[in-house]
Amino acid sequence: MPDTDRICPRCNQVWGPDHQFCPVDGHTLLVVAKTDDSRVGQVVDGRFTLLGVLGTGGMGAVYRALQHTMEREVAIKILRRSFAEDPGTVQRFLQEAKFASKVHHPNVITLFDFGQTAEGELYLAMELLRGRTLRDVQDEEGPIDLSRAGAILGQVCDALGAAHEGGVVHRDLKPENIFVLEGAGSTGEFVKVIDFGIAKVQAVAGTEAITQAGMVFGTPQYMSPEQALGQEVDGRSDLY
Repeated sequence: MPDTDRICPRCNQVWGPDHQFCPVDGHTLLVVAKTDDSRVGQVVDGRFTLLGVLGTGGMGAVYRALQHTMEREVAIKILRRSFAEDPGTVQRFLQEAKFASKVHHPNVITLFDFGQTAEGELYLAMELLRGRTLRDVQDEEGPIDLSRAGAILGQVCDALGAAHEGGVVHRDLKPENIFVLEGAGSTGEFVKVIDFGIAKVQAVAGTEAITQAGMVFGTPQYMSPEQALGQEVDGRSDLY
């Protein structure tokens, strides 16, 4: 697919760069991002067309995508194929995704769908966020002043409260998993907590997280003592 093509959210037909609206049904066309990633333009699970790359990491890649049935743009996280090689990891992924999808709160990213493709890849479809991670904010702006930090962390605590009430523990709360939407909310910044339950899947697959006796989930520098020791954890570990 040429990198200047456009796709219709209604009929899914692809048109050239000279079209702004679909000649068939008049819908505004979505631009397929210019990228060297060979997956852009592919259809995932028969329901999502990949439009561009949002980021990559140890677990896989996140794409901007078109959800055919709802005619909306979403974010799709496609996990590396190695995650699907172990049946236990697949089972854990589906279980954790199911739990996470039941958490509904303005400060928690909305998970629309999850599953496994015919090729065996695991994926999550979620709301598309515009902004930066808290890690990016820190790297680009330096130390955050007290009042701003309080406003951000207050929203994080609201998100965790909703998750813990639903029996969901994040297990990997860190700046990379806190997303700051600019220009929203009374403080000018609105926070979304992302990647609920993924740390547990990541550890089972043996990537980036410690997998010693006791099965430790998460990122070492942000772990509570009981989590680092591989002991049972609850919502208090997230607050730590």
